[in-house]
Amino acid sequence: MKKGFTLLELLIVMAILAILASILLVVVKPQQIFAKARDTQRKTDLANISKAIDIYSVETPTGADLGECLVSSATSTLYTSATGGSTNVADLPAGSGFSALVNSTAQTVDGTGWIPVNFSGVASLNLANLPVDPQNGNNTDVNGKYYSYGCKSNTSYEINARLETLTDGANDGGNNTAVYEVGTDKTILPATTSAAFYPAQ
Repeated sequence: MKKGFTLLELLIVMAILAILASILLVVVKPQQIFAKARDTQRKTDLANISKAIDIYSVETPTGADLGECLVSSATSTLYTSATGGSTNVADLPAGSGFSALVNSTAQTVDGTGWIPVNFSGVASLNLANLPVDPQNGNNTDVNGKYYSYGCKSNTSYEINARLETLTDGANDGGNNTAVYEVGTDKTILPATTSAAFYPAQ
């Protein structure tokens, strides 16, 4: 005589599994795991960009051009990986403009991408594309998920990213606790966050 499960027994087992899965989702919090994974990607991207700029500067010491740097003139520019939005951003250093490039060219490495450095001219760099934020958007997005770049001279620069885990931005040695900062001078880009520049989360 074969003995099988009754429909009631199967329903009870399925209900128990559903309850356990719900508890697991509450305990594990997959949104936080994904957010931390994206933050790790952001930190890795910024570290790789920083290394690429350093290699570029070493290999082209006399001809290094890190872009139109923040020199308190009408032509100085803050660069972002943003895909569009406003062209005038509040709370930037005096005299700085704002450059937002669309994604069709934002990742190019020939000096026309979101970082205006011609990485393609450096043989030792194996950089196919400039990285952009995992949730890259435009500069008017509520979450402000894009990378930003600025320089003060052809030897000093800063690259920022808005992390989803806010504590890491406070421990990076920079002057803005709301963003994660890397570079040779972490005081170039804005020290505060406004509704227009890296909006609050």
